[in-house]
Amino acid sequence: MLHPPAWLARLGLNTADLAPFADELRVEGDTLLARHRNQRGSPIGWEIITPACPQPNSRYTVGGQGGAFRVFPTPCPRLVLTNGALQALAVAAFEGHRHDTAYVGLGGHPGAAARATLTNYLVRWGVQEVEHAFGESDAELDVYSTADTHIVGLAERRRLGPLGWGPMPPPGGCWLKALSLVRKRAASGRRGS
Repeated sequence: MLHPPAWLARLGLNTADLAPFADELRVEGDTLLARHRNQRGSPIGWEIITPACPQPNSRYTVGGQGGAFRVFPTPCPRLVLTNGALQALAVAAFEGHRHDTAYVGLGGHPGAAARATLTNYLVRWGVQEVEHAFGESDAELDVYSTADTHIVGLAERRRLGPLGWGPMPPPGGCWLKALSLVRKRAASGRRGS
C-alpha cells in the first residue's frame, strides 16, 4: 500500500487517493515520484514532486522526459487534463475517481512526447469529452493554451467526431486547495455530529 508523505496528507491527499495510481507512483522519503509514459505506454521518466511553500515543486529525473502521467480505464469517454501529476491526483480525488475518466497530468509545458501521447488518447482510445482542469497561474494557462491548440488542430486534421472540450476551473483557482478545503469541511462536519 502506498502511503503519502505527511506534506501531501496536509494538502488533503490520502492513501485511498493514491491507490488508483499506485502502479505509476513511488514514495521515497518526503518525495513523490510520478511515472510519465509516451504514446506507446513505455516509461520515459519520473516527475519528482517535493514539498515547498506555498506550492510543491516539480522537476524530472536526470535524463527523463515529460510525457503524460495518467491512470484510466480503456476505452474511456472522458479525459481530464491537468498541469502535472499532483493536480491529476487532486482532481481525481475531488471527483471521487470517476471510472469513465482518464486523469492526465502533462507535467508542465507539453513537449513532443506529451502531445503524441495526447494524440493517441484522442484518436485511438475513444475519448469523446476533454475537460481542461488548469489553475489560474500563468504557467498553467500556458500549458492549457498549448494543449488547446494541439487538440483543436488534431480534431480538424483527423476529422474527429464530436469532441466536447471545455473548461473545468478549480474552485478558488487551485485543485489542491479546493480538495483540502472540502476534506477539512467534511472532517469538521463529522466532529460536529
